[in-house]
Amino acid sequence: MKIAVVGTGYVGLVTGTCLAETGNAVCCVDIDEEKVARLRQGITPIYEPNLANLLVRNLEAQRLQSSATLQCGFQSRVLARRFCRERFYETRSHRYWIHRP
Repeated sequence: MKIAVVGTGYVGLVTGTCLAETGNAVCCVDIDEEKVARLRQGITPIYEPNLANLLVRNLEAQRLQSSATLQCGFQSRVLARRFCRERFYETRSHRYWIHRP
């Protein structure tokens, strides 16, 4: 499956890398071009155990790419946006998502 993840922070980058590790073609999109350039070189902007190894392995396997534009996102079947800024809330009668900018 082709998946685009918007945002390469703690949640977005880990999610995108893990989705690529399971065999999906993933494009991680971020507006910070310097961060995108580092990701393309296999340099992680955050620390998570084993993330650097997974990032490099999936870059080499061409399952993971990064971009500063949504062009790859428009070619994807699934567009996952801003995982870390949306929260799921559930009450007794309703389930809903709240987006926090």
